[in-house]
Amino acid sequence: MSSNSQSNILVAGDTTADFYPVEPPAVSEGSSLRWFMGGTGANVARSLAIFGRPPYFATKLSNDVFGQAIRTHLTQLDISPGLLTTSEKNTPFIAYTPTQDRQWDAWIANSCFGFALPDDSKSVFEDISMLHLSGTSMHPAVSQDAVLEAIDRAKKHDVAISFDLNGRPSQWPNPDEYAQLVENIAANCSLIFASNDDLELAGYDPTYDGLKELVSPDGTTMVFCTFSEDGSIAAQFEDGVLISKHKHAGYDVEVADPAGAGDAFDAAILRAYVDGVRDLADLSQLGNAAGAAAVTSVGPFRRPDQSTFEEHYHDS
Repeated sequence: MSSNSQSNILVAGDTTADFYPVEPPAVSEGSSLRWFMGGTGANVARSLAIFGRPPYFATKLSNDVFGQAIRTHLTQLDISPGLLTTSEKNTPFIAYTPTQDRQWDAWIANSCFGFALPDDSKSVFEDISMLHLSGTSMHPAVSQDAVLEAIDRAKKHDVAISFDLNGRPSQWPNPDEYAQLVENIAANCSLIFASNDDLELAGYDPTYDGLKELVSPDGTTMVFCTFSEDGSIAAQFEDGVLISKHKHAGYDVEVADPAGAGDAFDAAILRAYVDGVRDLADLSQLGNAAGAAAVTSVGPFRRPDQSTFEEHYHDS
């Protein structure tokens, strides 16, 4: 996974500035923090770029110093700036305190959290084969209209849709609202990602039977469910019928920070999927190797993690 070229994937999602204590878990007056570009959309886009396929990326970026730094970083990753929407609102902040319960604080309100599709983005759908979306963007207060518009454009251009449920209980005090949106979006998808927590928030069991309920009755869809350090399960459905399944045990690694592991998992599978890989075992191995590499360092999946990914994948 090292060849480099503009990919035929469009990632549409959020971008944040994520802060981590230099000496976790303590955060106190005078303590040091370091920050990385984060957000479920940005993490998938960066991971794809590291895997040699910089995607098109639609996101909102503030004109503040953090937004400008993120824009520069995306350019360094060879991600085209054409779909980056500049906002006068502030960059959304996430502060992680790596504890056993994975605590974080978020400053999202009145920020530029989410994405929009510029008017000139219509032509992009003629050049792509896959659209990737995240549940963090589908709340009405974030980018729900843009999510639905992107799905509509993708369907009109016969573009496959990938969707990560990414359910955040803090976003959805009414889980039924989240569940209804998940059901509506999943019905349009060729590829679905979820954690066991995402599925439970949406009202599905993290089992093969639960994955079948998530898929449209006549859907041809591949679904992956991750279980943190316990690996993943995957299922392929044709016309709503389960035709193959696979369980991956995951990798035994020392976890420094779990942030971004699911996004790296998505990106590794997306990269292979658009290249024609359909074997559940191969895709699961790629996804779990990427997720394991992401958790071995503080922050999301970055270039230094690529060698760890290669070690896990090739040693399997």
